[in-house]
Amino acid sequence: MVIFKHALKNALLAPITVIMLHIGWLLGGTMVVESMFGYPGIGDPAAPRGHVKGCPIIEAGALFMTFVATATQLLADFTYIYLNPRIRYH
Repeated sequence: MVIFKHALKNALLAPITVIMLHIGWLLGGTMVVESMFGYPGIGDPAAPRGHVKGCPIIEAGALFMTFVATATQLLADFTYIYLNPRIRYH
């Protein structure tokens, strides 16, 4: 009971940071693997248009990846506040 209530909350701060940082890498790697092996998915619209004037779709993909990275870091920050109430952002 003591471990789950006190120790686990403090120990989860570092793994949450690493997990949330790796979600962006995971999606970026998924796009590369999909385009290499021809799987349909998130990288499917962006891969063939990279060589032809498909600048808007490339920009949309970059904007989406930026949104995912920002959202995961925001989720990590809210998780920090939940796990450790002493952390407050003013």
